[in-house]
Amino acid sequence: MGSSSRPPEADEGAPETGLDLGAVVHGINNPLFAIVGLAELLLAEAEPGSKTHERLRLIHESALEIRARVRELAEAALVRERERP
Repeated sequence: MGSSSRPPEADEGAPETGLDLGAVVHGINNPLFAIVGLAELLLAEAEPGSKTHERLRLIHESALEIRARVRELAEAALVRERERP
């Protein structure tokens, strides 16, 4: 994989399959924003140290990790769009 944290398939596969990364990113981002936002609201209400707070923290952190991967996909989609003839 080299120095990039993206898997090779993030830079390959799509042109051959006709996958529209922009549409994929958009489709993931919409519900992801709701998950991040709701987790933040519920975390603010949950008692620190409680099982509920820990579970919400895990949900929030996981959603932020997914958001980072989605941003990588968005960047790859922009690169592909610029490279199109």
